[in-house]
Amino acid sequence: MVVKHQINDSSEISINYREWLGDWIDEQLIEELVESKYMSHLIHYIWQTYNSSDFVYPKNRKDIFHCFRSTPFHTTKVVILGDEPSNHIMSNGIGPGLYHSDHTRTFSKQIEDLEEAVTKNYESKFEWDKNLQTWKAKFDKKFDKSLTSWSNQGILFLNTSLINNHMDKEKEATKIIFRNLIRTVLKTISDNLAGIIFVFTDEEQYKALNKYIDLTYHYIIKDFNGIDKDTNIFEEINQVLIDNDSDVEVLTEDVIINW
Repeated sequence: MVVKHQINDSSEISINYREWLGDWIDEQLIEELVESKYMSHLIHYIWQTYNSSDFVYPKNRKDIFHCFRSTPFHTTKVVILGDEPSNHIMSNGIGPGLYHSDHTRTFSKQIEDLEEAVTKNYESKFEWDKNLQTWKAKFDKKFDKSLTSWSNQGILFLNTSLINNHMDKEKEATKIIFRNLIRTVLKTISDNLAGIIFVFTDEEQYKALNKYIDLTYHYIIKDFNGIDKDTNIFEEINQVLIDNDSDVEVLTEDVIINW
């Protein structure tokens, strides 16, 4: 789908939303959104922001929507709601390696903490322990610091602001501009998929957005302290995925997340 947007009084651009959003554009609410006046306003804001500052991240405008191309709609299992992208980390501690296509930059201490939490909480090979009547795991895989392997398994990193202007002091205003897009994405997932786990990493974010998720069919995990080396949400997420699949006999990446 190609949509034209006015970016100033004399210029317009054409955006191929299938190239920007992947298969998400096939969902009715998303299709209606990109054709709306709101999306024209959002694109106008994005273009004006990039044209007025050299300190906007991600550097490539197409990568603003990279998370959707990395995690196709019907493969989504888990949605981790972050805050905003950064050239190093999101402000709540989630690394942006999944969110952007540039995996060459240096990761911060918080990515190291994330790796520590994963290796401490979870291992990658699962097997059924008949004596304990529970799933056990053994780790034999190097942690993927780009988090690309997470997106390949259905984890969507959805920031409440999809750009970060480092010179912008009005961060909350930028989040408000993106809010309709984020609401539409959450509602699309809630209405058309089942058994999705939504992880909220901020209390205000949770208060603003949880109402768009139908808890009859989905799950919410709250980790308002941020995802750091002491978090245990990885085990919690996988336990929900196991409980949600009553027919599971062998744990593979089709069932749980191989962190």
